[in-house]
Amino acid sequence: MKVRTGGRIVRTRDALAFAVVLLAGAVAVVLLSLQGGGMMGGMMGGAMGAMALGGVLFFVAIAFLVLALSSRPASAAPPPPPYPSPPPAPLAPEAPPVSDATASAVEAALVKLLDEDERLLYTRLRDAGAAVLQRDVVAWGTFSAAKVTRLLDRLEKKGLVVRERHGMTNRIRLAYR
Repeated sequence: MKVRTGGRIVRTRDALAFAVVLLAGAVAVVLLSLQGGGMMGGMMGGAMGAMALGGVLFFVAIAFLVLALSSRPASAAPPPPPYPSPPPAPLAPEAPPVSDATASAVEAALVKLLDEDERLLYTRLRDAGAAVLQRDVVAWGTFSAAKVTRLLDRLEKKGLVVRERHGMTNRIRLAYR
């Protein structure tokens, strides 16, 4: 957690460490001044100056402790995402019902027009039957993840497949089934 103080960002752990060092310094200055031998020349003036310095160090240390302890989060709630989540995409409309003979004729004509890789992926999807997850298509090992994405982009542009979001992957279904 970071706290902004005076235009400078201070980490709470660093603020705690600094406060402990300041407290130790304040105690050391006060103890040295009580033993005698002043710091500023005279016996009484040196002791008074050291006591004042110890007091200032003590109050600065307390200020850093308060700053560090007040900047800690009250609960372990996860931080909000850095960007708002997009609204869910609308589902693709279902294809109108088509007779089996017409669908198979259209499908056969379109498959002949496909590139070799597109044809291979399309036939594998058709043979798989129902909807397939994109990560499962990648797991088949025929194509890399990037190649599967590119091929699905092309098949989707041609109207042969429909992709729908499904968690972290896509659900792929044939448009003519």
